[in-house]
Amino acid sequence: MTTATLTAPPETTRKLAGAEAATLLQKFPPRRNPETWHMTEADTNYILDSLGRTPLRAEGKSAQFTRMVGARAILAWLSLFLIVGHYAERRVSRVV
Repeated sequence: MTTATLTAPPETTRKLAGAEAATLLQKFPPRRNPETWHMTEADTNYILDSLGRTPLRAEGKSAQFTRMVGARAILAWLSLFLIVGHYAERRVSRVV
């Protein structure tokens, strides 16, 4: 067995400031943060159907079955947070 000492490469990034930063921000403006995302509002059936299509479909039947069981478990767990969030949102809207 051989051992070798690894050293980190020299830092190749640098911080931008002033006109240089402003130019880059103008050329590449930050993306807007959307209010919602398509898949976060999709219903359970849509998500499970998308897992059954390529490129997300597993190659073997057993692997696909396991994937779908796991997806259903995760979606059920996530739905608990939606319910809690829904009730919390209703409480806040009554106060405001």
